[in-house]
Amino acid sequence: MDPFFRKAIEKIGAPPSFKMKNEIIYTKNREGEDVVCIPSTMLAEMTLKTILDQDHQVVRHYGPQITSNYIRQWYWWPHIYMDMEKFSKLCKICTQAKGEYQKPAGKLHPLPIATRPWELIGMDFVGQFLEVNRYNYLWVVICRIHQWYT
Repeated sequence: MDPFFRKAIEKIGAPPSFKMKNEIIYTKNREGEDVVCIPSTMLAEMTLKTILDQDHQVVRHYGPQITSNYIRQWYWWPHIYMDMEKFSKLCKICTQAKGEYQKPAGKLHPLPIATRPWELIGMDFVGQFLEVNRYNYLWVVICRIHQWYT
């Protein structure tokens, strides 16, 4: 019933290499071992949730990448990582324990205060809009002195 695996069955043996054994579809993982393919049907969705839950318990709360890599040792389906990411977002411990992956923000530097109009300006481009007379962006220029006195 799964359209992806229906095409895979029709092209058994053609890359990417899928094969059938006892009405189960297999493909190769990164180590070249046979892994079970899980189609997206209602029954498979319950199986998928069970796989995600059990493997998440084994790997613990190390995030979707490590857990999906662990799952790929035995199973394969399209979008494993995206499914694991959705599953991790529902896990209370994973969302609380998620570390910060960005560099720490630098110190704030106060901006100088303008003493006369147009001494300090801010500008930005807004768009993309529908093209009119070969233009599709808007250039916005703001006099910063008015920000302080309004």
